Amino acid sequence: MKKLLLLKTVRGKLYFIVISICFFVMLSTFAFVFANLWGLYRDNLNKDINSLSTIIADNSTAALLFEDVQTLETTLQSLERKNNVVKASIFRKNGQLLASYERPGHLTYEDLAGWKKLGLKLLDPLMGDKLDVVEPIILDDETIGTLFLQASTKIFKLAMLEIGGIIFISILGGMIIAIILVGWLQGALTKPVQLLIDTMQRVTQNNDYSLRVKQISHDEIGILAVGFNNMLERIQIRDDILEDQVQERTGQLQHAMDEAVKLANEAQSANEAKSQFLANMSHEIRTPMNGVLGMAELILDTDVTNEQRSALETIRTSGESLLTIINDILDFSKIEAGKLDIENINFNLPVLIDDIVQMLAHRAHAKGLELIVELDKDLPENIQADPSRVRQILTNLLSNAIKFTHRGEVHLKAMKAKSTHNQFELCFEVRDTGIGLEQHEIDKLFQPFTQADESTTRRFGGTGLGLAISRQLAELMGGTINCRSEKGKGSIFWCTIQSQQVANQPSYAYKIDMLKGTKGLIIDDNNTNRTVLEHQLSGCGAMTVSAEDGLSGLDMLYKAQKQQQPFDFLILDMNMPKMDGLEVATIIRKDALYSDLKILMLTSVSMHKNNEKAKEIGINKCLTKPIRQIDLFNSIQELISGREAPSVTNYALDELPQFKKEILLVEDNLINQQVAKGILKKLGCFVSLAGNGEEAIQSLQDRSFDLIFMDCQMPVIDGYQATMEIRRHEKYLGIPIIALTANALSGDREKCLNAGMNDYLTKPFSQSQVTSVLEKWLGPPQIVNKQPVKGASMDFEGLEVINHRALDNIRALAGEGNEDLLSQIVEIFLNDMPEQLEKLHKAHESQECNAIRAMAHSMKSASANLGALRVSAIFKELEAAGRDQKTEVIPELLNKLKDEFHILKPILTKLITTP
Repeated sequence: MKKLLLLKTVRGKLYFIVISICFFVMLSTFAFVFANLWGLYRDNLNKDINSLSTIIADNSTAALLFEDVQTLETTLQSLERKNNVVKASIFRKNGQLLASYERPGHLTYEDLAGWKKLGLKLLDPLMGDKLDVVEPIILDDETIGTLFLQASTKIFKLAMLEIGGIIFISILGGMIIAIILVGWLQGALTKPVQLLIDTMQRVTQNNDYSLRVKQISHDEIGILAVGFNNMLERIQIRDDILEDQVQERTGQLQHAMDEAVKLANEAQSANEAKSQFLANMSHEIRTPMNGVLGMAELILDTDVTNEQRSALETIRTSGESLLTIINDILDFSKIEAGKLDIENINFNLPVLIDDIVQMLAHRAHAKGLELIVELDKDLPENIQADPSRVRQILTNLLSNAIKFTHRGEVHLKAMKAKSTHNQFELCFEVRDTGIGLEQHEIDKLFQPFTQADESTTRRFGGTGLGLAISRQLAELMGGTINCRSEKGKGSIFWCTIQSQQVANQPSYAYKIDMLKGTKGLIIDDNNTNRTVLEHQLSGCGAMTVSAEDGLSGLDMLYKAQKQQQPFDFLILDMNMPKMDGLEVATIIRKDALYSDLKILMLTSVSMHKNNEKAKEIGINKCLTKPIRQIDLFNSIQELISGREAPSVTNYALDELPQFKKEILLVEDNLINQQVAKGILKKLGCFVSLAGNGEEAIQSLQDRSFDLIFMDCQMPVIDGYQATMEIRRHEKYLGIPIIALTANALSGDREKCLNAGMNDYLTKPFSQSQVTSVLEKWLGPPQIVNKQPVKGASMDFEGLEVINHRALDNIRALAGEGNEDLLSQIVEIFLNDMPEQLEKLHKAHESQECNAIRAMAHSMKSASANLGALRVSAIFKELEAAGRDQKTEVIPELLNKLKDEFHILKPILTKLITTP
């Protein structure tokens, strides 16, 4: 530790450097000298031993020739004077030992029996303690024997050790002297540095810039001391100046901080205003859209001409497109602001997928496309994720696929990609046979406000937000979304999301023996459909074969009957080239051999008109594509088991669900009341109306209801307060309360649920959405035939202040034998308008801007739904004036409103009195 601390100072570092250099130099010198002496002494030892062996060999030539052993031993004994020779031996040519010498205390000959294997002289004493020499004894160039001589290297090594010790002691002495000299000499260098350091520390600790360093040399360190003193002097001058500025800057900083807080508060207010603006805009747009879409949908169910139906379809499609744009913009704004929350709740994935494809099936079938759904056998049934966002992504992908595909198919496949111990990854793949994309188009697909075709002549509309939002939603759920495509050959979009494993939940797989032992034939011209059906049925034990057209199917049916291996059931596609499903079924039913064959017909939404004909031919059951896997299995099992089953699994165009339940509709807007009431009455509900929360509470005390639709924004008592009041009474806890709101921002759903509502319906809502909510909370309905309304249309040409189409839509809401809905709505409007004008004048006189805004908001949508567009526009301006508290413009707007009503009143009165 001391060494480490020493190296942190300049003195220690200098000391260490000098000593290290000295040590390295002396160590290198020692190594060099010792290595040279070692080599010199080793060479001398080798030369001495080699010379000695040569002399002994030459002196032993005559004695060896005459085998004079005594002379040979005498010669070898002469080696006793050589202290380093420990052994010597003379051998005949054939290797026989004649004479030997061995110094006492050394190895015997037997220990050196392998000497002849050496074959050379060992010249390096570092290899051991002995040096062995083999010298041939030669006479007249002929070897007559061999001399073996062994010398010890110990004497040599002792000598070298002694020499090395002397050298080491000399170097050690030199190192000691160097250490003493370095310690004595370094003070001249380090003392000025230490003085500089001490002064610097004092300045740092005490902030005393008046201190100066004493200059004790004129070298570089002396120059450094002068520079340090100059720096201290300038700092002292600067501090004197800054001290005067600190007070001034402190005041400025405090003022700046106050301004920053003010700006932050303004930014927060602006952000809140933006959120409120989005909420208001959503409400303002959705409220009139509720009337437009609701009435359009109701009129479409009536007996209208083809031209009228086309116009109504255009209204509905345009309205739905507008709602899609609104939802996309709101979602994108929420994502940008980081306000979009992802839920994590349990839901049934196959049911969700079935709902989505059933909703989009009519679009696909209207274009003649096959909409195919394939659920992997390992797909979990109950998962934990955000169902609304999964629905949004899949709806977007499927809608795009249908939109950009003119012929062929759209195929949705859902599978379990990979899993860990507590979660798994779901993969959705949407494949189409549409127009396809090039790579540069794919690169900008998922960017907001961009489309593959951005030209002014592009064929397809849209905001370009759908895929961008879908990607961000997928990423928020721990997955991704991407595409691969080829121009003219279709596209494949896939999306992955992470889902938590739901414990003890079954998978979307059915018992393997559900259809075990049954044999089926599939006739369908679409290869993907055949593949999916074969896969689904094989998973339940059914043996299936398929044919791509009617003729091939009939041939397979005939061969199976001939081989006495008939099919148990036939799945037959309705729409096929050359021979459609009805024609194939007609041929089959004419042959008595196939009387026991169960036939299931696959139809699209547009094929319900053929259901009666299918029954007459002998088709046992019709299933609407895309087919739910469980419906397919249950239908086959019912037919084979002989149980009676309905001929169609979905509502046909001429059928309508009837709930026969008591419904309380709480809505302050009279027009919206009539739209919702019209939808509910068509669904067989008995509807009671309440104009605000207080009336709703009173209605519950007078009679019982099965379900309540509750508007959120109402006068007197709003929907949230009314719901909380209702939930305080135990006897009302079991009544489902469904929120009706035109807002669609984050937190609205939670606000409704926290108030005690059970579900959430966003305006404008469709008849199918209302049906889904009623089914969810009231159970399955009865199915009855529709009775379309034959409504008369009046000629309203020349009525410039009113939209006569809106009046036609309202008239069409009334069924045969029912009350005149249009007359009722007009009468309500005419009676209510003067009262509202009087209230607006009084509110203006008392400067109640909020009351003006609320009344104008209610009358704006009511007059727009009635077709009084000019009146609605004035109410809109009046609402804005009340919201912005622009009291100076309100009198002028009220006068305009009064004048416009005088023009409108006789026109509406004529509608009531016209027979």
